[in-house]
Order: sequence, then structure tokens, then C-alpha cells
Amino acid sequence: MGERFALVGDPSTYVISYPRSGRTWLRLIIGKALCHHYRIDERHMLWTERVTAAAEDVAVTQFFHDDSDFIAPIHAEKLIDNKAYYRNKHVIFLTRAVDDLLVSAYFHATRRMRVYEGSIEEFIRDKCFGLPKIIAFYRIWHACAGQPRSFLHVTYEEMHRTPLAGVRAVLRCLGAVDVPDGVIEMAIGFASFANMRRLEESDYFKHEIMRPGDPSDIESYKVRSGVMGAAAKYLSSSDLLYIYENVNRENSPFIRIASK
Repeated sequence: MGERFALVGDPSTYVISYPRSGRTWLRLIIGKALCHHYRIDERHMLWTERVTAAAEDVAVTQFFHDDSDFIAPIHAEKLIDNKAYYRNKHVIFLTRAVDDLLVSAYFHATRRMRVYEGSIEEFIRDKCFGLPKIIAFYRIWHACAGQPRSFLHVTYEEMHRTPLAGVRAVLRCLGAVDVPDGVIEMAIGFASFANMRRLEESDYFKHEIMRPGDPSDIESYKVRSGVMGAAAKYLSSSDLLYIYENVNRENSPFIRIASK
């Protein structure tokens, strides 16, 4: 199979999301479906660029955090507000309710990546990691949605409610229009929370992308919770009020809350 992955090329399609928006789950579904349909070695299913380059008539695709990554966090006020780079690209933009996103991001930053040492109260207000940055990131992309050649907004919550339709829409953007529903449903089942946890616990992929920060700490797992609307369990009433007040000031379908 090595020869098929020799030349990947420049991605023409990007799946962009803020960290902890559910991209690994979507990435696994897409990879599993494409590997099965196009008969590609399934050991590569999380390496999207390789798989899409090997799949006939499918756009070379990269999952990307744009400039929202936690490795070298950029201040909210310094995010690039022009997306001209994507003018000739196709963009699939994955968003998640910001309260759930903040809790997941906090545990990812503190327990898995270990790039943040403050409390969750401090984290959600942090301009390099927390709500100010998420809002700035989503606000910029909402304003720039017309710049790429095509733009598809998908939400983590809707993808879970109607996964077949959601995955089909993403595959269509990639050019994989003939993948049967049965293959997509199989891939969705493979990427269930329980199976993804098993894959992580067994080190199935032999790569840090799917390894816990500490196997004895459930909050350090890549596949941590998978529950929607659970942020209130971790946040104080003042934290929730801070989030709600800031979200209510925005006028973007990208910026929303899950908890009530």
C-alpha cells in the first residue's frame, strides 16, 4: 500500500474546528467509510490526507484547527481575521455548543496536553484558550464564510442527532458521492463512544493522537465523555452566567449553548 501514499498533494478541502469540537469522531467515521469503500488499508483511517489522496475522485482533505490550536495558543485579539488563503479551497466548518466545548477543552488542556495549569473558572475566561477566543474564532469565520470556494457549516450536535445525513453531506463535499448508506452506517457504528474508548485503551492506532495523557485518569482521555449538555455539572452558576451573557451578545449560528 506504500506506493499509494507516496504523493499526497496540497489539500483542496479543509475540515476546520476549534479544539474539542468532535473532529476526531468525525475523522474516524470519514476514514473508516473511505477505507472500506475504496479498499484502502484501514490502519491509515485517521490519516485523512493519505486516505483521501488514495481514494479515487475524492478531494485531498485535511482536518485543521486553523489558528485555534492549543500547542502555541494565539491571543483572541491576534487571530487572523482574513481567510483569503481559503479562496480556492472548500471548507467544512465544524462547531460545538460553547459550554460543552469549554469543559472538554479544559480537561484536554490540563489533563491531556498539560499546557494549562489554572482552574476551570480561569480557563473559561482566558483569552488564549477560553470563551473570548472561541467567540472571536467563530465570529471571524462567520464573517468570512463567503471567502472559500464553498463553505459547509456542520454542528457536533446535529451530527449526533442525524449522523447518516450529516456524514453524507460531508462526504459529498469531499467528492465521495457514491458511498452506500450501509457503509456510512457501519462507520458510524465503528466510531461509537464505547468503541472509540476501547480503541484508545488498547492503543489500536499506535499513535499519540488516540492515547490518554494518563491511562488512570478518565479526564485525560481523547475520548472523554461524549455527552451533550453536561457542562453544568462542571461549571459554577457564575461561570454559566458569564458564558450565557457573552453568548447572548452574539448574532451567529456558530455561537450557541447546550445547557439550560
